[in-house]
Parts: sequence; structure tokens; C-alpha cells
Amino acid sequence: TLFPYTTLFRSSYSCSTSILNLAPVNEPKDDLYTIIANKADTKTGKLITESQAEFEVKMISQENIGTTDEPEMEDVETYVGKYTTDNKGKAKIENLQKPTKPGIYKYEITETKSPDGYVKLEEPVILQIEFEEDINGKIIMKNNPIILSGDASIKSKKNDLLNITINNL
Repeated sequence: TLFPYTTLFRSSYSCSTSILNLAPVNEPKDDLYTIIANKADTKTGKLITESQAEFEVKMISQENIGTTDEPEMEDVETYVGKYTTDNKGKAKIENLQKPTKPGIYKYEITETKSPDGYVKLEEPVILQIEFEEDINGKIIMKNNPIILSGDASIKSKKNDLLNITINNL
């Protein structure tokens, strides 16, 4: 039995040998991390799965625009992307590049569309993540992420995966 849109054809060809190197698909990348934003009902605490929420995400880092002797820090915003919750109430903000140096970085998560029947969040969620060097000189996420503003909480943090819950009325 053929699948729809399957076409059979004959051709003549010559055989040759090629070497193809494949990397394992589930191998974690040391320089990437993921934030999962879980969308929950404030009253029940249950994830909102009936309709989707949309978010825009920006990373805010600090750069020294002064000198080494007289540092002057300035916030620099980088647009990360637009994300939509799935049918499980989760938005995966994945393949985020770890910073090249230790420091404190913030994420501004702004709800652009609330789930049907819910009030859109008035203020963005500001998430702060600190990165440090481990004993091997590798940049890692510290175990102390915090929510600076917005109706949200840290659900869990494991290695390079951070789960947060964002609430809606």
C-alpha cells in the first residue's frame, strides 16, 4: 500500500560510499538553557490549558559604558522572541544562549495576549538569573533565580532548566 502523495520511479545509479557523522539528539548543550513559563489560574492554581497565552521576552544585561576605574553600568535589552503556551499551559523559551561571563541577567516576560476568559497581566514578569563559573571555568546558572516583579513564582530549577509559574485572574 502506498501513502498519499507517494510517487514511485526507477532510475539507474552508481554506488558510492559516504561517511555521515551524526550527533546524538538528546545530548545537552553546555552553552544553552531553557525557561518554561507555566500559565496558571490564580484562584485554582491549575494550569490554563483551554486557550493560549502569548508572551514577548527580552533579556536585560548590564554593560559597562565607563572605564575600568570609573564604571558606569547601563541596561542593554536584547529581544529574545515571542512565545505561545501549548495545550498543557506551558511556553518553552528554549535554546537560550548562556552568557560568556558571570553576572546577573534579567528577563522581562510581557503577556501580549491572555488566555480566553482571563485578564491580561498589567505589568511584565521580571525574572532574575545569576550565572557563575564552576571549578572547570564553565558558565552555569546559580540556584538562586528570583522573581523581581509580576504575579509569578519559581516552580523549580534543575541544572539548565528553570520552571516558573505565571498567574492570571
